[in-house]
Amino acid sequence: MIVTGVVQATTLATREQVAIRGSMYYAATVTTNQDQIPVVVLQPGTVFCYFEPMDIDDAAPVKPGDAVAFDCIVDSFRPGNPAPQAVLSSCRSSH
Repeated sequence: MIVTGVVQATTLATREQVAIRGSMYYAATVTTNQDQIPVVVLQPGTVFCYFEPMDIDDAAPVKPGDAVAFDCIVDSFRPGNPAPQAVLSSCRSSH
């Protein structure tokens, strides 16, 4: 899906990934990894565009006030006040 808008804010979000590994003879092991992923919020603050770390070059030059177009996957919607918020993932610059 192509989403267009004006950038309200940019930030980094922490993403936590849990890996569970087991074997036939030993107890399972759990490891937690955290990485930083770029997030671009479009005006009026109801669209959140998440970029994978490998695509940080698409998000790095973006700054508040820029008009942008991203190719994203709709991940989810969450309640917001006054309007619901759209969470988009795997975003890439569409230019």
